[in-house]
Amino acid sequence: MLIKSAEDEESQIAILQNLLCHERVPSEKRQLIERDLRNLSIGMATERQTAFEIDFYAGPSKNLFVIHDIRLEIGGRVAQIDHLLMNRAFEVLSWK
Repeated sequence: MLIKSAEDEESQIAILQNLLCHERVPSEKRQLIERDLRNLSIGMATERQTAFEIDFYAGPSKNLFVIHDIRLEIGGRVAQIDHLLMNRAFEVLSWK
């Protein structure tokens, strides 16, 4: 059973692409932005594929609960769980 679907991170890509359009961005910063864009695109594609496979196999199940993209903030510290699966016995599987 799909509880929360994966989030789309296209807005992050749009922000970085917007930064590249500004002529005031120094070349060393431009290189960092381009690197971040590549890494973000690769990471998003991998995460999307993983979410698709989890949803395909576990989503229809009434014995598994699927939650994608959980962000936990406690005491100013942040943790993110990309994919969380839990069965009826409350056994938890997670992927980062």
